Amino acid sequence: MKRNDHNIFRRIGAVLLCAALILVGTELVPGASVKAYAASAKPTPWDGSVATGFAAGDGSRSAPYEIATPAQLAYLAKSVNDGNNYTGKYLKLTSDIDLNSKEWTPVGTDDDNYKFKGFFDGNGHSIYNLNSVKSDVRYIGLFGNALDTASIENLRVYGNLNISVTYSGSGAPYIGGIAGGAFKIENCVFIGILSVTVNETVEQTNVGGIAGFVNSGGASRCINYASVTANADRLGGVFGDANGYVDICHNYGTVSSVSTMNAHAIVGGIAGKTQSNRIAFCHNEGTVKSRHANDYLGGILGFATESVICCYNEGLVDGGYLAGGIVGTLEGGNIWHCYNKSNVKSLDYAGGIVGDLMVNAVIARSIVIGNAQIERKAYNNDAGQFAGRVPNILYTAENAALEYTNYIAECRYKGDNTIIYGQHCPGDYSQYYRLENIDWSDSKWSKATDPFLSDDPSSKKDKIKNACAGFATDRDSATNNAFTGLYGSDYFDFQHGSTPESFSLKGLAEPEVTITGQPGLASSLTYGGYNDQVLSVSTSVANVLYQWYECDDVNKTNATPITNEIYDSYNLPDNLSVGNHYYFCRVTGISNGNGMAKTVDSNVATVTVDLISLNDADVTLGSNQLQYDGTTQTVSVTVKHGSDNLTEGVDYTIAGNTATDKGAHTLTVTGQGNYTGTVSRTWSITEHPMTVSGNSVTCTYDGRPHGITVTVTEPSQGATVKYGITSGTCNLTESPTITNVEDSPLTVYYEVTHSSFDTYTGTATVTINKASSSIKTQPKALTLTENGTEQELVEEGLADGGDILYAIGDSKKTAPTTGWGSGVPKKSAKGTYYVWYKVEGDGNHNGIDPACVEVTIGEKSSGNTSGPSYSSSSLPAPAPAPAESKSYTDRMEEKFDTALALAIEAGNGTVNIKSGDSLPVDIMRKLKDHPDITLVYEYTYKDVKYRVVIKGTDAIIDDGIPWYGPLWLAAHYGNRLTNASE
Repeated sequence: MKRNDHNIFRRIGAVLLCAALILVGTELVPGASVKAYAASAKPTPWDGSVATGFAAGDGSRSAPYEIATPAQLAYLAKSVNDGNNYTGKYLKLTSDIDLNSKEWTPVGTDDDNYKFKGFFDGNGHSIYNLNSVKSDVRYIGLFGNALDTASIENLRVYGNLNISVTYSGSGAPYIGGIAGGAFKIENCVFIGILSVTVNETVEQTNVGGIAGFVNSGGASRCINYASVTANADRLGGVFGDANGYVDICHNYGTVSSVSTMNAHAIVGGIAGKTQSNRIAFCHNEGTVKSRHANDYLGGILGFATESVICCYNEGLVDGGYLAGGIVGTLEGGNIWHCYNKSNVKSLDYAGGIVGDLMVNAVIARSIVIGNAQIERKAYNNDAGQFAGRVPNILYTAENAALEYTNYIAECRYKGDNTIIYGQHCPGDYSQYYRLENIDWSDSKWSKATDPFLSDDPSSKKDKIKNACAGFATDRDSATNNAFTGLYGSDYFDFQHGSTPESFSLKGLAEPEVTITGQPGLASSLTYGGYNDQVLSVSTSVANVLYQWYECDDVNKTNATPITNEIYDSYNLPDNLSVGNHYYFCRVTGISNGNGMAKTVDSNVATVTVDLISLNDADVTLGSNQLQYDGTTQTVSVTVKHGSDNLTEGVDYTIAGNTATDKGAHTLTVTGQGNYTGTVSRTWSITEHPMTVSGNSVTCTYDGRPHGITVTVTEPSQGATVKYGITSGTCNLTESPTITNVEDSPLTVYYEVTHSSFDTYTGTATVTINKASSSIKTQPKALTLTENGTEQELVEEGLADGGDILYAIGDSKKTAPTTGWGSGVPKKSAKGTYYVWYKVEGDGNHNGIDPACVEVTIGEKSSGNTSGPSYSSSSLPAPAPAPAESKSYTDRMEEKFDTALALAIEAGNGTVNIKSGDSLPVDIMRKLKDHPDITLVYEYTYKDVKYRVVIKGTDAIIDDGIPWYGPLWLAAHYGNRLTNASE
């Protein structure tokens, strides 16, 4: 029975894969070790924080470190990048992770000390919104450097990555959706976008949807659903470069090379290049394209040196220097049991299987459906349906060992022309075509025209069979030309007739995905009242991807995917308009190893939103009473439903909200659009009152009377204001006043009358606060000498706003609590006294806190026994300021300043002054400020001449003495006082 090509060759691919699975052993049988991806609730978005440890576990196989939050995953990245490589440690993801588009630092950013070496099990969970990755490092991805012994498995990652690589260190960058570089990676899926721009002067850059590079540990069961675009040297839908085996991997995304470099960029649907081991059981459906003239393109690989087994391509291969449906360039490897059903286009060499079939390369038992095409004719016949180009290897006695190093055997073709390979080198190839059993749909090739189709076993045919290592088998016409041997297994029966369309399949196939629980709601929704309403689906298998769509009707017209709705449930938005809305979920089964991705849509759920009644709305008037002013007035209205502010003219209309006359009025709000029903509210226009303000007064005592003020702004004329101090007795034409604090506060009543308005009454207050008292004359310490009688210790002060009280305390730090009085304290005995004073405020003033003056009564002087004799037997108190003290002071200071400047300039440090009979305090301060200066001061007191020598270091400053008299100088500098006449 003839079947649709697309379905037939999907099944052919499954059979080819299954056949090879038998060859490599049961450990690769589909489903043997694949973990399902379970649908889960939306995870909590990452806030950018980093945890201080894991959720649980000790890192052993039986108790792996458990990662349950984005912060714990960030902790893994930080600890690896701090130098902990987790060698031999096991880690397990225990929940889905949402990285919230925040910049992610890869787990292992560089070589040597900063790489991951542990075993990471995604445990079937997903990591969402990997949308920003640190790009100034060498290894870029969710994981960066995981190349040494590390294993990554059972993980699904969603990311939209646009990466501009800024790494400038040594070595080429490695970039992948899941890992920059991985030692071993299994059962992983990447979904979204990977777009990479790198400085093209950096060589050997590797970019892949799953990983930029996979090492000798190998890879299996990895799937890329993302478009991959880069200007890299090695670019693949799944891997950029592979150094280990690659089994059961699939690509569904477009792979685009945008390189402009002169070197060859190597681009493949599965991998750009493999360096060792095989690639098997892989499948590509994505377009592989490049417009650069130097690139190598292949549906499976851009460049291969090893075996490519049981792989198939269904994606267009378009562009580059050379292109092949399976491999761009095959050098020394073999392609067995592969098929390509898509067209192949190239700028120079295009082949349905291989673009360039190099030395020691074999194509065996493979199928081509489609055409190889070229877009510019660089050479003649450079598009072949199996190979675009085959090198020139002449058969001579000298190079007999090279016979059949390049050949095509047991292959089938269905297309528009019959060119086996495009470019071949000159020479006699009539006996050395290196071809066998090429089956054309139009039967042009037969035993009669091609000696390699002979049934007679020849040495040439035996060599081909031996080279195929058992893959080439006999053909048995008794079983409808079925391939026997390899295909004669218990798992399937793969048969073909005379044309490729007649292939049929029995046996193993991937289970179909079915929707077991359809989305829907029990009843229609009321507009605005459907928060947390959910549509959900359930499926027959767990290993699926979800994508919710909205559309115009039940026929899915204009179906549009809903951004970020990729779970098994969808929370309806709370702003749906009234009417019908249509949703469905598209479920895609992820391959469990056979390479088949099944997609099925759920039923379309119709969500009906009904009108909401305004009876449940909150209708609020700006004011329900307006004041009459003779004009038309409008009352304002706010209408809310829940937390939503409704819009007039969209959600409702208003009537009855304007009026001119005094009295009651009715306003109605009528729903429209999404709302229905009518709500009424009453409002009124009242007699217009006067606009009056009574202003209370608060002031500080100033000795003047204070009262309130009343202002009438509406009407501006004709109002009468009266005042009173008792309610209801306003008969004063002016506001009552108070002057003193003791009368405060005073409540004043006022009454405003006007012939056209109602009487307005109100109250206001007058409050007078105490003022601050002040000291007009500060109490000052007196210079006293014991004389046998009591003496006042300080010069009496004078206060404004209160009285100065005095007391003697025990120290100058703590004021006494008793003994205060208005009289100045007196003492007769010599000694030091602490005279405290404070201001006790009156009724209108606040007092002043205590302060201290230190006073000393000196011992009665009997003369200076160690110095010269004095003309007076006793020392009087310091001299009062001389007459015309200001001019005298000025003259004294002028002399001192001039002499001081000269002494400083000369450097002799002595100032000589002859003037007056006392020193101003300012000169003593200046002397104190110049400790290296010595003052020699000569003066005359009571007709006796004296000389005082005072060093700057010994200058005494007493702010209580404005002038330093001659006898005071004698008391303090007696040993330096000399009778100038001697």
